[in-house]
Amino acid sequence: MASLLGAILVIAWVVLSKFTFDFIFYNRVKVEQEIFAKKNRSLALSYAGFLTALSFTLYMTFVYESFIRELFNLFFLTSFMFLGVYVFDLLFLRKIDLKEEILKNNLSAGTVQGFYFVAIGLIISGAYWRKENLILSVFYSSIYLFLGMVFLYISTLLISRVLSLDFQEEVKKNNLSASLVLGSLTVAVSLVIFNSISGEFLGNIFLDIFTTLFYFLISQILMVILYLLFEYVIFRKVLLSAEIIENNLSASLTLGAVFLTSAFITMVLIG
Repeated sequence: MASLLGAILVIAWVVLSKFTFDFIFYNRVKVEQEIFAKKNRSLALSYAGFLTALSFTLYMTFVYESFIRELFNLFFLTSFMFLGVYVFDLLFLRKIDLKEEILKNNLSAGTVQGFYFVAIGLIISGAYWRKENLILSVFYSSIYLFLGMVFLYISTLLISRVLSLDFQEEVKKNNLSASLVLGSLTVAVSLVIFNSISGEFLGNIFLDIFTTLFYFLISQILMVILYLLFEYVIFRKVLLSAEIIENNLSASLTLGAVFLTSAFITMVLIG
């Protein structure tokens, strides 16, 4: 009986979250009409990222301790995910209106927002997962949502300087290659944060934050080292940053893999 109630709750929340997604981000249009009738692939990418983040968050945090507890969990986590993506848009792409670009079928904008949803889902799930009590879970999620945004901002700024690439301008130009690099970078950083904070906490919030910061710094150093290795040693005849500006998807897939590789190496070091 409990499993049945849990399944009903999850299905109902997925449906409700879809309508919440429509209302918060695209209340001036009908999402179904935009995606299917107008074939807006950008909005489809954004929605796909949202569904992926939602399903991962449910998988990581839903244990059905009680109907009221799980109802609160779902409400809190989904609300924080929406809040995080909304703030992300304001912080990282403040020079452009991401929502308007998506409605113009700018694939780059939809890709970035889809990755933002996945990144926030990773951070929130890691902070909330299996803490000793509800208050601790809420507290950690609040702290790490803020820290995650700070870390992502720092990483985006660092890599944009290293690549001499203005992500905001490139997204506005519908440069899909640049958006894939930015998305890969965002997910890579979020994976490091997720892996460093998921599971049992260390017993001291300051120690947890310091540990997360330490692994974040390692991941950033590895990102830069691996990028320089690929740029000037492995692919020395090709300037990856220039290829990305030219919207070369092969270059963005290669560089995105480099960033994700640095994240997984960091996760191996975390153990």
